Amino acid sequence: MRIKAAIAPAALGFVLVACQAVVGEDFSETTHFCDPFSGQGCGSGEACHFTPNGTAACVVAGTVGETGNCVADVDCASTLTCGYLQGSGYCFHLCRVARGAADCPSGLGCVPYNPPVAIDGVSFGACPP
Repeated sequence: MRIKAAIAPAALGFVLVACQAVVGEDFSETTHFCDPFSGQGCGSGEACHFTPNGTAACVVAGTVGETGNCVADVDCASTLTCGYLQGSGYCFHLCRVARGAADCPSGLGCVPYNPPVAIDGVSFGACPP
C-alpha cells in the first residue's frame, strides 16, 4: 500500500505529492522506531522512512540522491523523501516544519505535508526547489 499526501506550496504555484508509505512491508508490530529527519536509530545501510501506521521504521536505504528520480521514499537515500512535481518523482530533503528553512539546503523552504505528517509531535515536510 502506498499512502500519498498533497503539499501545496502556495508561492511555487504547483502541487508536491509525497509517497510516505513503504510498499509491501507490514509495520503493525514494529517496536524499533527511528528519527526520519536525522536517521538516528537505524544501522549502517538503513534509512528511516514513514510507515502507513503513523510511525517511522528502519528499512534498507535507497540509493537515489537529492533531486534524483524516485517512485517511493524507499528509493531515496537516508534523510530524503520522495515527492512528485508535475507528474515526476524526485528525492528532496526532509524537514521539520517548526524549524522551517533552517532544515533545508540554502535558499529552499520547508513545505509542510497536507494533511500533516507528524511523529511524536514533530511535523514534517519537504524542501522542494
